[in-house]
Amino acid sequence: MNKYKIGIVPQLDDESACLTVISSLEETAMIDLFTPIVYADKARVEKLREGRETDVKFSFVPTVADVRHDVVSVVCGAGSAQEKAEEAAGEAQPQWIADVQSGAIDALVYVGNTDTDKCVAGAKAVVYHSESMQMALLSRDNIADRLGELAQLLERDFDLSKPRMAVVADTDRQAEEWEAKAEKMHAFLYGPFLTDTFFEEEHQQHYELILALDHASARRCFRDAAHAWGVCLAEDAEGRLTLYPAYNVTSQEKEEDFNTVSLNRSLYLAMDVLRNRERYDEAHRSPLPKNLFERKDERRNNNVE
Repeated sequence: MNKYKIGIVPQLDDESACLTVISSLEETAMIDLFTPIVYADKARVEKLREGRETDVKFSFVPTVADVRHDVVSVVCGAGSAQEKAEEAAGEAQPQWIADVQSGAIDALVYVGNTDTDKCVAGAKAVVYHSESMQMALLSRDNIADRLGELAQLLERDFDLSKPRMAVVADTDRQAEEWEAKAEKMHAFLYGPFLTDTFFEEEHQQHYELILALDHASARRCFRDAAHAWGVCLAEDAEGRLTLYPAYNVTSQEKEEDFNTVSLNRSLYLAMDVLRNRERYDEAHRSPLPKNLFERKDERRNNNVE
């Protein structure tokens, strides 16, 4: 398996987000698992690392092409005043976006109090993940096609084949309609259920995935039900991954621990998904010809009704 390059982008105007990234990557196990690439200003990182004791080395490099696999690489210049001014004027895109689009890095993780709704707009697929459950956001437009795409993503990225899925929405759609869609996508699909009632009565524990049609209320209920960290994973049309760990900005005693755990879970999830993709693609690259056919396949091949 590859040692993946994962780009980490702390929120530019939030020192606590950058400190969370530094704290997480100071664990020696991190650089053994993947190649961390932090997009941050050199002066800020050096300031926040003053007086901290760790065996992990940080290396400041100009581009991703210069990263090393045995250190935490910080791409210098990212987040500088000049770069932010250029982005605001529409003169340049962030370096991390160019790197993920070119394939120089395998996934992006944003850290900080980002507007997730705005960030995932236009994504091909959005999946929320926590220790106890997973929830996918689904558009009402072309819902049959979206369900098919989601089924492929679940099997490839999350190793979920024919999962038990519940539809939650504030809607009066009939259950029979969803049963027909479930048959088409070879899944076990139940619902729809009212969003608030579904989570209040803890029905999520009976399903492997939740499909949400009313996104705002579903996100709120998901966060409340998780009682802990959570990760939002978005995939664009080209299959590129972006992750947004849950971030706590309230002044609580364990705020830093919560944010560090959320970031770590995001990094683990990114590696799991990338490994699942690699295994899936390798297994399906040269499939053997099918020797046994179901009776329904024979009828289809012979055009027999």
